[in-house]
Amino acid sequence: MKFLPPDRTPKVAVVGFGYVGSCVAATLAGCGISVCCIDNDRHLVEEMRADYWRFNEPGLAESLARALDDGALTLTDDYQAVKSADVIIIAVGTPVDARRAIVTEHLEEVCAVLAPLIRPGQLIIVKSTVAPGTTTKLVRSLLEEAGAVQGLDFGLAFCPERLAEGSALAQFRTLPIVVGGCDKESADSARAFWAAALDVDVLEFSSPEVAELVKLAGKIPARATGYSRAVRCSISGHHPPGARHDQGAEGAGLGARHVTSLGTDADHRVGEGQPVLAGRELGI
Repeated sequence: MKFLPPDRTPKVAVVGFGYVGSCVAATLAGCGISVCCIDNDRHLVEEMRADYWRFNEPGLAESLARALDDGALTLTDDYQAVKSADVIIIAVGTPVDARRAIVTEHLEEVCAVLAPLIRPGQLIIVKSTVAPGTTTKLVRSLLEEAGAVQGLDFGLAFCPERLAEGSALAQFRTLPIVVGGCDKESADSARAFWAAALDVDVLEFSSPEVAELVKLAGKIPARATGYSRAVRCSISGHHPPGARHDQGAEGAGLGARHVTSLGTDADHRVGEGQPVLAGRELGI
């Protein structure tokens, strides 16, 4: 694989040590992978070094403490640590504002910091929840600002977080992993990484946009069930009686539209100014 080391287990850096980043780091370290967690919240890093854990997830504190004791997991607030990683997983928070729009401020800040630190051959995986088009249009452009070229110097893929609080660690080791790469080699590398690390099924989709929709499909409000059902059917391959095999958002009567937020009970909007396309248009 172009963006994975050919003769050894890849070293991983998890950027953002919130709930998702903690679960990812604990699981990978428990699988024998060397993981460095990076967060610019120095207080959070010091808390965890002192065995204080903010997140009430069954088994998480014990898994992290064990990984720290074993040396499989390290914690730092120094982003220079990403230079020694083969795979960089971005898991920073992307909260929703009062208009139900996804706020990408922290994601943008992290990408700007990472850009001059990227070395050739690294694979970058985005796990932060984002609107369709964010990985390709926003993240890629920010990571390339220091001169590295995606697809040539580094790989880039999106992998949605699909965990339920209370059973996250168990789900992470059993649920299929979804990936969508900005190019075929990035997608193949991401698929190979997760398959080898977790020994689970990996669903590789045609683009980051499709993978981004997988996450957002579960966040559509109740009145947008036509869209949500269409996206889920397109992704899973399971269609209700009478549904066409190629039926996506367009088949549900929604067509292509530009959207600006996660939506309210009165609308179907699900992203940040990006078009939602029919399933067949996205290659689902």
